[in-house]
Order: sequence, then structure tokens, then C-alpha cells
Amino acid sequence: MNQKYFIILFTLPVFFLLMYVEKTHGCTPNFRIDGSCLSPPCDLVAITNVTWYPGELKITVKTGVNFDIYPVAFANFTFRDDYGHIVRFFKNPRFVNCVDCGESSNYTSYPYTSKWLFDANLTPQRGVWFDIWLSAHYFCGITNDRLECIPEDLHYRSQVPT
Repeated sequence: MNQKYFIILFTLPVFFLLMYVEKTHGCTPNFRIDGSCLSPPCDLVAITNVTWYPGELKITVKTGVNFDIYPVAFANFTFRDDYGHIVRFFKNPRFVNCVDCGESSNYTSYPYTSKWLFDANLTPQRGVWFDIWLSAHYFCGITNDRLECIPEDLHYRSQVPT
């Protein structure tokens, strides 16, 4: 009888460990189609600050509500200026803000500021208007063995300070 309990107690942790490893390798956030707010866009998250340096873009994302909603992934990240410079950083979702497969760490920040590098020749000049498009993903959870997040499509238009 003790042998059966030993086998069961030994195989269960191994089984759960294998399931964990399988789910975490190649993990990417999925777009949530059903929407989790009553009338999208939810307007929970916004781009609040953009700073340009030659070949570098710093972008801050935060919410306008009283509780912390921090982004866990970005997707469809693009900028374009009125001189026709276009940079597509990436299309598919990427984890950001010290989050890995939906699991946040002690270093998750709110508001979240990230830095993105690109060709310095495409940096918008002073006084030029620009647009940034970004899909910020937040409130991630596992549903039907898939990591799903709520996306908020953001648009930010401003002028590079003179």
C-alpha cells in the first residue's frame, strides 16, 4: 500500500511540472475577441508621454483611473511622422514590463516607461507632428490552456518639441 502512495505522490508533481514547462515555452499573449468592457474601446490605458532621442523612443503608458492597470504586453507598435518616416517596431504581441507569460514580477512598474531603438535617420525632427499606434495588453489570465489578455488599441498624436 505504501508503494502505491509513493508512486502517486511522485508522479503527480512530475506531471504538473511537465504541464508547467509545456505551457511556458513559446508563450505569447493572445488577442481577446469577446472584449471585456461593455463598449470598446475601454479607455482604461493611454500613452501619456513620448520622448524622442536620435534613434530612441521613450514611451510612457498609464491609466486614467484610480487603480493600477499595468501593461503586460505590446503589439502592433508603429510610429509615423508627417515627413513620411515610418517605423514598425513589431506586429505580434511581446511581453513588456518585467512580465513573462502573464506572470508579473516584483519589478513591474506603473506607469510603465519603455525605451525602443530604431534607425537614427528616421527620428522625427523638432516641430514635426507624429503618430504612434500601439496595442497595450493587460489583465492577462489563462483560459482553456491559453494565455489571454485584454487589448486596448492606443493612438497618440503630438508634435516633437521645438
